[in-house]
Amino acid sequence: MTIWREMQEQELILQGCLLSSGAVKVSTFPTDYKKNLAVAKQALLYIFKSAAQNDDGYDEAHMEVGDHHYSGYQLDEDTILICFCDSDARQHYLREYIDENKQRFLDLLPS
Repeated sequence: MTIWREMQEQELILQGCLLSSGAVKVSTFPTDYKKNLAVAKQALLYIFKSAAQNDDGYDEAHMEVGDHHYSGYQLDEDTILICFCDSDARQHYLREYIDENKQRFLDLLPS
């Protein structure tokens, strides 16, 4: 079972993707969610870039666009995990899951 499927079955996310150096490298977002992914990518990259210029230590950001909740997690200097969720109700569990599986996410990136 993939890490994405695990997260979906635990109802932590609907979709997810990994950005590396600002580019989508791995994604479960279907084609009809391209706009959602574009909005999340642009906004979360901006948030993390701005946060890094002002203060170190920020590795998590959340935003809502309409009825959708996006969470971004900085896994390393170049990699951001974007999660698309129904709501922010299970964010604590999502954060724990990501912390416990950080290397599994990083291992998904193409060499």
